Amino acid sequence: QSPPEYQSTWDLLYKDCKSTCDVIWPELIQRSLFDEVQRFEIPITLIQGDHDFCTPSLTALEWFNQLSSRSTKEFIRFNNSVHWSQLEENERFSDVVLECF
Repeated sequence: QSPPEYQSTWDLLYKDCKSTCDVIWPELIQRSLFDEVQRFEIPITLIQGDHDFCTPSLTALEWFNQLSSRSTKEFIRFNNSVHWSQLEENERFSDVVLECF
């Protein structure tokens, strides 16, 4: 449960995400990152919330492990996050992003 002062932000995010998913879901459900994205030519950092129900952690890790990269790759787990680590663990998220640059 998020703090009350963030409820309007969560409500807006949910509304926007639902609107987007309603439009793209029919195509998205027919695609597979496992088949379509297997290599990156740039460094990759994947940030994953451990409690994400949209993209389960084990599925994300399985996809990440099959990736090849010309450069570095890093899988970072956020133990106290669901899908929006940038909001749920915003200080740690900011630190991770700054480290990438």
